[in-house]
Amino acid sequence: MKKLFLLAVTPVFLGFVSPSQAQDPAKPKEDPAKTLARLLKNLEKDTGDKVPIIVALAEFGPKAEPAIPTLIKSLEVKNEDLRLNAAITLGKIGKASVAPLAELLASKDDDIRFYAIWALGWIGPDALEGSGPLSVFR
Repeated sequence: MKKLFLLAVTPVFLGFVSPSQAQDPAKPKEDPAKTLARLLKNLEKDTGDKVPIIVALAEFGPKAEPAIPTLIKSLEVKNEDLRLNAAITLGKIGKASVAPLAELLASKDDDIRFYAIWALGWIGPDALEGSGPLSVFR
């Protein structure tokens, strides 16, 4: 029985099949634009755990830009899992996140500044390009 289980889950762990495909391969894939719209709408709701939504948004990178205000607010919540995933997602969104994150660097809260810096680190050199708020660090 253990061998059968390993054979069943191995394709998921090796990245051959996404977990959603492994659960129901007959289910048609949702259009990415519709998925993004649904995630953004669900993020704006004040109910439930937002972490799975934020994790899913990270996969959209710069296309998840409309989520930036909510993600910035998430860095101010006293929930480390929420903050961590919001920072990662802001980092994956990229350049559009730089200005709002730079504003958080003036926060008196050490944790907020930490996650803002961490998100900027995810963005990498793009955070320093141009004449943006972080150009003074070049």
